[in-house]
Amino acid sequence: MVEVVVERELGPTKRAVGTGLRAFNDRVLGKRKRSSLAISVREDGRIVGGIIAYATKDDLFVDMLWIDEQLRGQNIGTRLMTMAESEGRRRGCTTVTLNTFDFQAPRFYAGLGFREIGVIEDTPRGHRNHIFRKEIAS
Repeated sequence: MVEVVVERELGPTKRAVGTGLRAFNDRVLGKRKRSSLAISVREDGRIVGGIIAYATKDDLFVDMLWIDEQLRGQNIGTRLMTMAESEGRRRGCTTVTLNTFDFQAPRFYAGLGFREIGVIEDTPRGHRNHIFRKEIAS
């Protein structure tokens, strides 16, 4: 009998779903290695910003970028993105993809040469989710 259950813990389900989805995708796209990328901004040993991204065969997906409010406006975000793009190229990526909300940084990414490729309206309610992409092939 098949059961569908709301789980209390993410770990086991995430591992099983991830393994199954990667196996399916590999059959269609060919086996692709995925590697994590983390770049931190530190002040007195404390992390005050950084970027989390994932590189696949072709694309670097920026999952999160954050800088402490007191450090914004000092080109740290630009430095993070430049470093991430360089590392993506080193890993064989030809594009960078990311999403950001209207209350976060769409103008910042557009200013770095990203092209908006989509918008999800009213997500979260009353806001917009912008999807950006940039070619980084050398």
